[in-house]
Amino acid sequence: MANSDNTYGVFNKQTKIMYQKQHQADSSWDIISQSFSGNLTTAKNFFLTAEAQACINDNGTQVQFAITGDGNGLKWTVAFGTVADASTKSWATKFTEAKDALVSGDGWAKSDLTTDWVHSDEGDTGAKQWFVEDSSDHLF
Repeated sequence: MANSDNTYGVFNKQTKIMYQKQHQADSSWDIISQSFSGNLTTAKNFFLTAEAQACINDNGTQVQFAITGDGNGLKWTVAFGTVADASTKSWATKFTEAKDALVSGDGWAKSDLTTDWVHSDEGDTGAKQWFVEDSSDHLF
């Protein structure tokens, strides 16, 4: 559940889009087709760990998730209110610190989103990885 510190407005709005991609022989990365059947909970649980979801939900003052228009990714917009006690860390700072710790400890995205390379005479292919992109197309 998002925090309620919106007395002074919300700031630092950001939107992210997360996809799982597969490496191709031509060195490109193609988005992997998913079938979430329009179920947002399924998409969130496919991409993000419970800790990552809690980081977004607990530190954000406004939060909204959606499945991408192509049905293959997860999109979220988060904005941060101002904490009532100015001597404490801002919600945006708390979010960034928690997110960075989770990412560096391999705790942001689900581990099965990443697979190893397949080595062949045609080149290294097949690796799967998660990607997060910034977007200016906010959900709210």
